[in-house]
Amino acid sequence: EQEKAALQSQVVDQNNDLGSLRKELLQAEQVRLDLDSDKVSLHEKLKFLEIEKEKVELELAQVSRERGDLSNQLSIMARKKEALNEELMRIRQRLEQANETNSRINRNLEDLVKDCEEKQVMLEGNDKELQRLQ
Repeated sequence: EQEKAALQSQVVDQNNDLGSLRKELLQAEQVRLDLDSDKVSLHEKLKFLEIEKEKVELELAQVSRERGDLSNQLSIMARKKEALNEELMRIRQRLEQANETNSRINRNLEDLVKDCEEKQVMLEGNDKELQRLQ
């Protein structure tokens, strides 16, 4: 009878152990399912991130091209500005020379007008003298 009780106790213990093992197996299976789900989710996220990475790389390439174009345009504009500044300096020099020439011509013209007026006065005086002598 003790043997029977010991065997029954052993059966109960083994059934309890079996129940615990089944419970652990179910928990392990649930963990596996959760991990599989996470794996699928992470795989999808990875695909999405790879697509986003490609988009960003394409945008970066486009921005780099645009930056290069803008840099070239800036260089061209800087050269044009430099050329325009040089031309502006040449034109200012020519304007200064033209102003000096114009001033000289105006002085000469004033001198000629004075000479002409003096000669006109002399001519009128000579005409009067000539008329008086006649």
